[in-house]
Amino acid sequence: MSRETLIASLQRLASLFCVKSFGQCHISQTSTITLEWRFQYLLSLNHNIGAGLSQREVLDRLRAKSSAQENTAASKLTKLLSNADESQA
Repeated sequence: MSRETLIASLQRLASLFCVKSFGQCHISQTSTITLEWRFQYLLSLNHNIGAGLSQREVLDRLRAKSSAQENTAASKLTKLLSNADESQA
């Protein structure tokens, strides 16, 4: 995953949690925590794939360490990124 792809993915995620008010974007504390976890997930995924691990191995390791809530977020993120990649193709 290139740096540009990572940034674009984070921007898409941020827009999901953004509540527009008077032309400004406000992100709730809960959403910020979720967004931060997803950012860490993307960085970990990028680093581990670069180190030779498959995406499935990375996901398995992350899921083993994550709570049920984080598992849900990882699944949603994977689907979001997959849908975004398909729409760009």
